[in-house]
Amino acid sequence: MKSYLRSFIATYGFRNLFFLGYVFCLMYPMLATSTLLVLYAIASVLERNKILDKKIETKAILFGAIPVLIALVALLRFGFQYYGLKELEKNITFLVLPIFCTTDYRNIKNLNVSIITSLFLGLVSLEIISTISFLAKNNFNTLSSSLGAMRASTYLSDYVDVHHSYFSVLLSIAILGVIYHYKSVKIPKTILNVLILFSIFYNVMLFARTPLVLFLGGLVAVAIIKEHFKPQLLIVFGVLICLLWMNRDSYAVRRIYLGSGNSDVENRVKLNRASWDVFLESPVFGVGPDRIRYERLDKYRELNHVAAYKYLYNSHNQYLNYLSVNGLFGLFLFLFMIVVTIYITWKEKQWFLLFSFLIFYLSCLAESYLARNKGIVILSFLMVLFLVSNSSVFRKNE
Repeated sequence: MKSYLRSFIATYGFRNLFFLGYVFCLMYPMLATSTLLVLYAIASVLERNKILDKKIETKAILFGAIPVLIALVALLRFGFQYYGLKELEKNITFLVLPIFCTTDYRNIKNLNVSIITSLFLGLVSLEIISTISFLAKNNFNTLSSSLGAMRASTYLSDYVDVHHSYFSVLLSIAILGVIYHYKSVKIPKTILNVLILFSIFYNVMLFARTPLVLFLGGLVAVAIIKEHFKPQLLIVFGVLICLLWMNRDSYAVRRIYLGSGNSDVENRVKLNRASWDVFLESPVFGVGPDRIRYERLDKYRELNHVAAYKYLYNSHNQYLNYLSVNGLFGLFLFLFMIVVTIYITWKEKQWFLLFSFLIFYLSCLAESYLARNKGIVILSFLMVLFLVSNSSVFRKNE
């Protein structure tokens, strides 16, 4: 182990050891994630002579930093009256990672499989912790209720203090990643198969509707491209159908159905309507990230959405969030990022990245992921993989 570690450091430096640790901890508490990001940045500066490319890819860095540029324009537009520095701080990852990763793109690219493996194992560790915590807290109830985590509106990821929708999106990406790179992942295949199957079941039991549907679609697509996983896929779907049938009367399963009695669809429409109405009042640059909470509260009160008013809900739609907070300016820049990433990954046949971006972008229709740090680290992680995988594209257009 020590010899492997010394060999890794000699080849890739301390910086990439910290980077793998950062990826491992993406869904861990922000203190751990931010600390490792800072250590990665410091190590990159200290080892700059070993990594710095002669020609820094300015366009790649600016492209990866689009979300923080949107935040910066909002700060310049509204000042500190409607914009706290915390909002800019949340987006700083979009600036830090492109700067250091694109100057070290050769090593990051060579570590692509290791990065995906680290992400997967980090999420598996949280799956195990949350499952044990759930079973311990519920006195090891029947297998059916334990697997389904059917305590009112509680989800397995709540036991590690992570929103189930955010966990599901990143877990979906990690599972597809290790399946796509299955032959290159340096984990004994029997153990890897068990971890993949466990993670798939765990993801389903999170019951995050939009990410779940997109994940299952991506699973089929990857299985078609990578034929080695087809037999396991049949087993997975068979077991999932049985689990859902066993827990068909539970709260978590009922919420999958759009016509469920909890009025989820009606409430989501009200949330979207409130953000749309705020956008209409300030369409070009929005109302700013600090003022939006007050503007939305007024709209929630007008629409009689008691829960949204009480718990300060966001728009639950990233596109409407950009429209209301940053106006057409913010949305157009975000859409530009979407078009470029989808076009290039499709053109270059980078199927894993394409599926990952589609999962994130389409999930943004049902959640404002970039309103929280956990959503920001997901997109910034994907952006790193995209930038280093397409360094030649940006270099050609420099």
